[in-house]
Amino acid sequence: MVGVGKDHIHLLLSCSSSLAPSKIMQYLKGRSSRILQDQFPELKKKYWGTTFMGKRLFLRHSRNDDRRNN
Repeated sequence: MVGVGKDHIHLLLSCSSSLAPSKIMQYLKGRSSRILQDQFPELKKKYWGTTFMGKRLFLRHSRNDDRRNN
């Protein structure tokens, strides 16, 4: 599930509990930044040596606990 705003997005992800949320976001932001800069070279020139993605981040987790059903 994805929601897109003018200056932000909302994602609902399903990930292994062995992965730290900060590492998941680091990967997503880094990879998407590289893809965007490859597709739009003017972004690479504009943001060279600076932060392309904002440093702000809000994470919320929900837990699917199968133990409740036993």
